[in-house]
Amino acid sequence: PAYTTSAGWLGYDDDKVRELLKEAVAAGYRYVKLKVGADLGDDIRRLRQHVQQEQIDIIHTHLPHDHWIAALGFRLPLTGGGPVPTIVRTVHRETAARRDLAHRWLVGKGSDMVIVVNTELQRLLTERVGLPPSRVRLVRGAVDIERFKPGFSPDPIRGIYKLPADARAAGLIARMQAHRGH
Repeated sequence: PAYTTSAGWLGYDDDKVRELLKEAVAAGYRYVKLKVGADLGDDIRRLRQHVQQEQIDIIHTHLPHDHWIAALGFRLPLTGGGPVPTIVRTVHRETAARRDLAHRWLVGKGSDMVIVVNTELQRLLTERVGLPPSRVRLVRGAVDIERFKPGFSPDPIRGIYKLPADARAAGLIARMQAHRGH
């Protein structure tokens, strides 16, 4: 299995989260998505506790709130000892390239690596925010059509959308939006 969200819903107490995490690991999950946002202090405490207990090496964030929790939990001098995981942030939109001091700290000192999905974001983070190019990685959101050949007939899908057999069609598993630089 890829990952589960069952262990980390808001409102669960620590014992319930621990119980569900053990069940998820026993079921074969190696990755668990924890929901955050109810209480910043609890979110940071739980993340630190989970990282220490499970010896987590990497925290991968996609949203600013999650990124702040990881950064505040592991990058401030007051956060104490224990393991310090690598923090990786994936940025999908240019608003993450803000130049104010707090956000420059977040993507600078608050992360070890930033993944971007297009060259414009890469440029903004290096030129506008000042990140060294070595800490910004471009990973394009695309499918390698030479590798990905699921081998199923497109006829049922064409039938659902009433597409003629000779019509060109493309599928998308993300949203194409101007603010993402596509």
